[in-house]
Amino acid sequence: MPQPQGTTTTVAVVRAVDGDTLKIRSPDLPDDGIENVRLLALDTEESNPGGAKPVTPFGKATKLHMEGLFSPGDQVVVEFPGNEPVAVCWERYRDNYRRPLVFVHKDGADAQE
Repeated sequence: MPQPQGTTTTVAVVRAVDGDTLKIRSPDLPDDGIENVRLLALDTEESNPGGAKPVTPFGKATKLHMEGLFSPGDQVVVEFPGNEPVAVCWERYRDNYRRPLVFVHKDGADAQE
């Protein structure tokens, strides 16, 4: 299994939001420590209404798949694309919705695969 190359930190899964987004809890984050993170190298269709894109059966299926992979309370490793300190990564690597951009590893496996 490939080893992470960027900065990593361990977080707890709160829930799967959709096929490419997880809600996590991290002691590295301010306030309540909860954040939605966007998984890099994945782009799934929508599973939740409210955005500009339509909800699709494939979007719903990918969310169900993520819910099968990630249970509330699971400990996972998030990997940032750079090697800066964790606090810098939480701020630097964000998408246009302000979600941190990360790779996720669970039990040593690359979740994106």
